[in-house]
Formats: sequence, structure tokens, C-alpha cells
Amino acid sequence: MPHVAGSAALAGILMCSQAAEAAEKTFEIGRLESPPTIDGAIGIEEWAQAARRSDLLQASPIEFAPPSEETAWYFAYDDTTLYVAAIAHYEEPSSLIANVLRQGASLDDDDSLNILVDGSNNKRSGYVFSLNANGVRADAIFTNGVDQSDEWDGIWRGAASRTESGWAMEMAIPFNTLSFDPATDTWGLNFWRKIQRTDETIAWQSVGGDVNPTGSGEISGLRNLDQGFGLAAWIPTMN
Repeated sequence: MPHVAGSAALAGILMCSQAAEAAEKTFEIGRLESPPTIDGAIGIEEWAQAARRSDLLQASPIEFAPPSEETAWYFAYDDTTLYVAAIAHYEEPSSLIANVLRQGASLDDDDSLNILVDGSNNKRSGYVFSLNANGVRADAIFTNGVDQSDEWDGIWRGAASRTESGWAMEMAIPFNTLSFDPATDTWGLNFWRKIQRTDETIAWQSVGGDVNPTGSGEISGLRNLDQGFGLAAWIPTMN
């Protein structure tokens, strides 16, 4: 009986710990006076005003376990654009997998850095932007909270570069690429890293081992954004 009681107590502690880890995270984004150069090389001065995050855990194979590698993320914006950067460290940089070279191709079999942006913060929708270490871009859209489609193509910029300890990337996502509610300064957000060698997903937030809008955290401070006319406004209508 003592053994059973001890096991139950341990299970309770683990459940409480996991619940704490699963609690929704939030932070305030930084605003830039000058846009960074999107070249995959993260300049200290360029990103000095950005919000920085490194509090990621495994989504899989063991949800909420410590990640095998460190990742540093940077988030900032100006009137027209959301800027994201990340540095992916490797204990063995030679283990980096980056085979895809064609823009728009699937990155499912490559190491990648990814973000999910939900401008409505409704836990059902969101845009996904991904890069591999070759600077190949991929994007997708969530429409029901759990299923994503790569039929959506957004207009955005991204670049990557190799480093001594792994690789780094930068993204610039125009606000008129996105749908969002201008009445709120808080969006849904998630970001994660895929490591193919260990079949590992390292995420800021996860639910049941998945990364999708239902389990996103929040980013606040997005004020005075220029929505423009939306990209559809200047795309010619085909007769």
C-alpha cells in the first residue's frame, strides 16, 4: 500500500507540473525604430529592442520535457511589419538536416523554425510561416484550430544563414498579408523548432503533443498597425 500511495502522490505532482507548463504564456512585443535587414544574420543593434524568448519545451516525443537543444527567439514590429528572428544551437552542428532547396517545397523532412500567428486570437485560425537553414520558405493556414492547409500562399520575406553552432533565420511578415482585429493589441502566437535527427519538436506552447491555434499563447503590444488595403486589393481580377 505505501508503494501505491507513493506512486499516486508522484503522479499527482507530475500532473500539476504538466498543468503549470501547459498554462498559457504571454509577453509584450518590442517596437523597432528601424527595420532589420532580412539576411539571416542577426545583428545585435538591429534586434536590440525586440522581445526575446527561450522558454521552450518538447512538444514531442515527450511533452513538457526539457529540449535537447537551445533556441533563442526575437519578436518585434513597426507600423507595417511583424519581424521574427531565431538562433538554433546544436551540440553537433553537423547533425543539422537541410536538404530542400526549392522555394515553397515541403519542409517536413528538414530541420525548421516555425511560427503561428493568429491575428484574431480566437484559438481556431492562424497563419504558419516556416524556414529551413537554406532559407527555403513554406507557409500554411489553419481554419478550424487543428487542421492546416498549404494551399494558402502569403507574401513575406525570410532568410537564413549557417553559424558555428547551427543556424539562424529572420522573417519579415507584412501586416497586410494577415487578417487581424485592429481593435485589440493582443494576438495568438506560437513558435517551434523541428529537429529531424531526434524526431523532436521544441515548442513555446503545445496541447497533447501538438502545436496548433488551440494551444497558442499570446503576444501583446501590437498598436497603431497599418493594415493597408490588403494584398487582394491590388491583385488584378481575371475575366
